[in-house]
Amino acid sequence: MLDVDVYQVSHHGSHNGTTSEFIEAMKKPQIAAISMGSPNRLEKWTAHDYGHPRKGVIDELLNPVEGVVKDRAPARMVSVALRGAPKRKRRPGAPPRGRQFVNVQMSKAIYGTGWDGTFVITAQSDGALKVDTEK
Repeated sequence: MLDVDVYQVSHHGSHNGTTSEFIEAMKKPQIAAISMGSPNRLEKWTAHDYGHPRKGVIDELLNPVEGVVKDRAPARMVSVALRGAPKRKRRPGAPPRGRQFVNVQMSKAIYGTGWDGTFVITAQSDGALKVDTEK
């Protein structure tokens, strides 16, 4: 078992960066932090363009048995990807197969640079963790 207070989520929350087995091996992290692109920044080569963070990873982090234990206040609606951009080129005339995103109510202490802007996690002298966000 890993004794984790703050988990820096791997590879922008991609489907292959964090597994359920890895989350299970952690002793219920208090906070998760994700570096990701803004949902409003839709250019090529961004984390958002590749479908990060992925909903499956967020679902694992929200798992009440193994996931993040600390709540965030206030809860907020965030955008997560069902899948990334297609790997193959589209046939001429075929309908676009772009990224697919859904909104998720984020009630746990999972913070992302794309949702929260810059955020700072501070460990206080009593061991409590405090999060200050830009947004």
